[in-house]
Amino acid sequence: MEFIFTQDQLDFQEAVKGFLAGECDVAHLRKMVEQGKTFSEDRWQQMAEMGLMGLILPEEVGGLGLTIRDYILIAEECGYAALPEPLLETAVVTAPLLAALGGQEEFLQEVCSGEAIIALKDSRSPVITNGDRAKAVLSYDGSAIRLDNTPALQASESIDPLRPVFLCEANGVTISEGENAVRLWQAALERSSLVAAAQLYGLGRRMVDMAVDYARDRQQFGKPIGSFQAVKHHLSSVMVALEFARPLIHRAAFSLADGDPLATVHVAQAKLKAGEAALQATESAHQVHGAMGYTYEVDLHLWMKRVWALNAAAGDLLFLEDQLENTVLDGDLPLGPGATFGAA
Repeated sequence: MEFIFTQDQLDFQEAVKGFLAGECDVAHLRKMVEQGKTFSEDRWQQMAEMGLMGLILPEEVGGLGLTIRDYILIAEECGYAALPEPLLETAVVTAPLLAALGGQEEFLQEVCSGEAIIALKDSRSPVITNGDRAKAVLSYDGSAIRLDNTPALQASESIDPLRPVFLCEANGVTISEGENAVRLWQAALERSSLVAAAQLYGLGRRMVDMAVDYARDRQQFGKPIGSFQAVKHHLSSVMVALEFARPLIHRAAFSLADGDPLATVHVAQAKLKAGEAALQATESAHQVHGAMGYTYEVDLHLWMKRVWALNAAAGDLLFLEDQLENTVLDGDLPLGPGATFGAA
C-alpha cells in the first residue's frame, strides 16, 4: 500500500484551503459567535457548488464517485479552519451510508445540492450534532438502521459555541437490518471517527501556527520569545506528536477505502493519537501565549473548544484505548517487525 496522494487530491485540498481562508476566517467565526449563529447558509451553499457534498457519493445521484481517501486532506483543512457546518458529518458519514443502503436517490440528490443535511445518532455519544438543521436522523437500535424525519430533539449544552448538540430520540422507518445493517453501520462509525481524527490534526496545526506567530512578535528581554530554547522545544514536541499522528490518519483512510480487515484498528489508532496530539497542541499554545491565552480576546479558545468537543465525539480517548487493548489481548492485532509500515 502506498501512502502517496495524487496531484488531483492535492489540488482539491488547496482549493478548499483557499476557500476556507476567505470564507471561514477568524473574523467570520467571531461574528457568528457574537450573533449566536452556528451555521452559514451562504458558506454551505458555496461548498455544495464546489461539489464537496457529493465527492464520495455515486455519480447516479450527482456525486463524483470518489472515496474517503480523496476526502481526508479536505477534512484536515476543515479542522484547520474550525469549520462550523456539518460538512464532514453529512458528506463523509451519513450520505455514503444512505447511498450504500440504496433506494434514497432523491434524498441524496438533495444532499449533493446542499438542500438536505443528515445527522447520525452515534451510540458512542449521548448527543447528536446539528440536529436542528437535519432533514433526517439515521440511528441503529442493535438490529436495524432507521431513518427518522421527525426525531424528538432537546437542545443540550455544548462546550463549543459553534457546534450545537442535541439529545435525540429517533425511531422512524427501518431501512436495513441483519448483517448488512451491522456492516454498513460500523463503516459509518469508522468514517465518523476518521474525519474527527483528521480535524483534530488540522486543529492542532492551526494552534501551533498561532503560537509561532505570537512567539515571533512577543518580545521579552529585548528579543522574541520564539528565540528561547524552551519555547522552541515546546512547539517542536507538539509538531512531532502531530506529524506522528498524521500517517496514522492517512493509513486509516487508505485502509477504509481498500477494505483492509484491520481498518477498524487503524481508525482507532488514528483518532487516539490525533486526539492526544491536539490536546498537547492546546496546552503548549496556551503556555506560549501565557495568561492572555486563556482570555476571550485571543482566538485560541475557538480551536481549543473544538478539540475538546471532537475528542469526546466518535469514541473518546478511553473508549479507543480500551478498544485497542482488547484487540491486542484477543490476538487480532499483528505485532512485531512483520507488521510495521515497512512491511506494508
